[in-house]
Amino acid sequence: STIFARDIVVDSANHPHIIWTNIDLFHTTYNGQKWIGPTSIVKGAWHPDIRVNANDDLLIFANDASFYPTPGISIYALDNINVKWNIEKVSTSPFWSGGAAAAIDSSGNIYLVWIGSSTQAGGADEVFFSRYVDGEWQTPFQIGELNSSAGSTGQESPSIAFDQNDVLYVFWRGLNNKNRPVIFSRAYASEISKVTTVTSGWSPIIELDNRNASDVWWPSVADMWLSNRVIGVDVVWAATVGTDRVIEFSHVVYP
Repeated sequence: STIFARDIVVDSANHPHIIWTNIDLFHTTYNGQKWIGPTSIVKGAWHPDIRVNANDDLLIFANDASFYPTPGISIYALDNINVKWNIEKVSTSPFWSGGAAAAIDSSGNIYLVWIGSSTQAGGADEVFFSRYVDGEWQTPFQIGELNSSAGSTGQESPSIAFDQNDVLYVFWRGLNNKNRPVIFSRAYASEISKVTTVTSGWSPIIELDNRNASDVWWPSVADMWLSNRVIGVDVVWAATVGTDRVIEFSHVVYP
């Protein structure tokens, strides 16, 4: 069957956990001696993102299994903290929500971003944000715009990671005010971030723009184990430059 998306994470024992979707969401892992699975986690889920917390619990984020622009599609958080899989709806957008990406800070709080729309009719889609603090998901709110409608391939999907200062970085594809496709970036300094020259809160949005590129898509940021994080994060994305398809790179530091 067709594989729509896949993701991988490594736990503290250096064992890989792989998830993927066709119509349903599957998981398999290597325990050091053999592969276990695959097992079906949930029916009807696409575009998964997986993380592992300090206790080696698995945290998975996915949306309902319907293409954009199907209305009513939502983001869900899944975990196996109590051995069995627990599922909780996170997004509140009336229209399609998808392309979730998560990161965990040094205190174990979960930060989640995704694409969605504030209107029932969809249209100019946005990047939404929520975080899991003190046992509950906070009310989602918009942190950026695509300035266009999302497509069915997920190329606009956000990517997210922390650096060693507990500063959060978010990247996504959209159109700037000149109608050029660029990679947008925004940082967030929380109450535990180690920054002295800025106050807590969201930074202005910046553009990562190669003027020679006619298109860009699928930003991906390196989300490192806490002990391996450095100041700033590394991000790559695909681009079309002339007749070539290339991978572009940037190291982004805030502030």
